[in-house]
Amino acid sequence: MPSIPSAEQNASYLYAIRAKRTRLVKIGITDDPIRRIKRLRSECPHEVIYIVCIQTDRAYDLEQWVHRQLRWRRVRGEWFWMCRDAVARSCIRDAVRLMERGELPKAPPTHVGRLRPKVASVVRADDQTILLLRDRLRTDKSRQAVIDYLAACGHTLTEVRSTVRGENGAIGREYKAARQWLGLE
Repeated sequence: MPSIPSAEQNASYLYAIRAKRTRLVKIGITDDPIRRIKRLRSECPHEVIYIVCIQTDRAYDLEQWVHRQLRWRRVRGEWFWMCRDAVARSCIRDAVRLMERGELPKAPPTHVGRLRPKVASVVRADDQTILLLRDRLRTDKSRQAVIDYLAACGHTLTEVRSTVRGENGAIGREYKAARQWLGLE
């Protein structure tokens, strides 16, 4: 088992934690890895253990790069589906190598200076289209079908994001495509 760094050091850490007896791995950052694992142990129904914990001043950049590389394995939030711990270790090792060579891209800030989401005007599709989309939902429970229906009913992007699970950027693109397809934009 990898050693856990001391919480007294004032730095950021990139970590990968496995929920035992599952194939779920959480990849995130923290300022205090000891407190973080204690919190996860109290919240998660499975025992959790560290796979990797790296102290670095570019933890956020590393985390964002690793998340982009593993995006197709994402289950929800920072949790990823992985059969082996070696997959997480390998991806993090690649990110660290890029950082050491000075090739790791700087991740864009998430909360600093964030603009409010653009709220679409409340324009609805015609009633026949809404009925057709509602009928489609009975058989097609995909995220795109839900977004199409909500966009047709005149829901704003903020309302759709609060209803549909997934990455906000992807939901925004799907919402915009649905409104264009419906002729509302």
